[in-house]
Parts: sequence; C-alpha cells; structure tokens
Amino acid sequence: MEGSWTATVCNATLFHLTFTFDETVAKEALQQVLCETAPSDEVYMKEILDSVETDKLLVEVRTLIRNDLLTVCNNVVLIIIESIL
Repeated sequence: MEGSWTATVCNATLFHLTFTFDETVAKEALQQVLCETAPSDEVYMKEILDSVETDKLLVEVRTLIRNDLLTVCNNVVLIIIESIL
C-alpha cells in the first residue's frame, strides 16, 4: 500500500486494488465507512505505530525470513500489546 490511509480508502479504485475480500463482504459499504472515519483512524494508527518498538519488529521480520512463522506471530502480538499497555 502506498500513500496515506485516507488516500487509499477514499479512492474506490485504489481501495479495490489494495484489498481483497470474500464475495459476501459489502465492499462498497465498507469502503465508504472506512473513508468516513479515515482522518481519525489515521491519527489513531499513527499513535499506535509511534509507540511500537520498531527494532523489536525488525527482529521478528528476520525470524519470519528464517521461516519461523508461529514464533513471529506470537512475538508480534506481544510487542503490540506491550506497546499499547
């Protein structure tokens, strides 16, 4: 995904090129809701991402490259939880 969250979810073409959904998902309705809330979501996501320790995430990416997916998933969840709490 390139550009901002708002640019992605508020442009229907870019939204549908970026995300893939099951046929049962009301894609247009979802895109509209995401676009309407995008400015506040972007601020919220920035706060979360700013609080995450990127050096720890890089370690997990390296572990993922070594094909240890289960360990990576568990550790990433812990990193995010620790950052939020």
